[in-house]
Amino acid sequence: MLENKSKPSYSGYSVWRSIINKKQNEVEFHLGPSFHVVTYPINSSKMSFVAAFKTHKASKESWKSKGSFNDLQTLLPKYILEKYSSLKNNDELYKWGVYTREDVNTLYMKNITFLGDAAHPIVPFMGQGGCLALEDGYIFGNLVAKYKNDIKKSQLLYKDLRFNRVKKIHRESLKQGKLNHLKNPVLIFIRNLLMKYTNIIHIMTKKIWNYDSKDIINKVIN
Repeated sequence: MLENKSKPSYSGYSVWRSIINKKQNEVEFHLGPSFHVVTYPINSSKMSFVAAFKTHKASKESWKSKGSFNDLQTLLPKYILEKYSSLKNNDELYKWGVYTREDVNTLYMKNITFLGDAAHPIVPFMGQGGCLALEDGYIFGNLVAKYKNDIKKSQLLYKDLRFNRVKKIHRESLKQGKLNHLKNPVLIFIRNLLMKYTNIIHIMTKKIWNYDSKDIINKVIN
């Protein structure tokens, strides 16, 4: 983690995750008051279950902290629990708090360059944490190769090319967290209406999906 003397702050969100035995062919997304659930297939017989909640009760920031089904069932509506009933007998159920950090002002320190969460941890609501790390690695690696291991020059260009992108994803992820966990019935109705009958999702994510690391780096090194 890039050196930062400030302590992590609880974001107000906690996440539960498990791998369960269930055949599923597509990604499924469930939105409810102060929660959302995302499930997706891993192979022909297993799927990933992720549930995020807006809650004032902070959970520990740990990927190894186990949760219990008894606690989870108090947070989810009955139809979700029935749909993913194998959660009940699953011992591998984990929960953790989502924490935020102050924005970083650099992506490197002396001769050390930081990539992904080590430089810019973000909340997970756009599913872009791993993507940012891959983009970082591709761009910095190509810069180092182009400038024949001139690390300082590569670091300066790396920051110029990545900083605005990272800041934008950070802001959009926080915004998406709020949209996913609305409580006001009127706002929920409007959100769902827009999602169902317009291309609002495409409009909101177009610039994210259209980002091309190869094109970005080619403009610099060619």
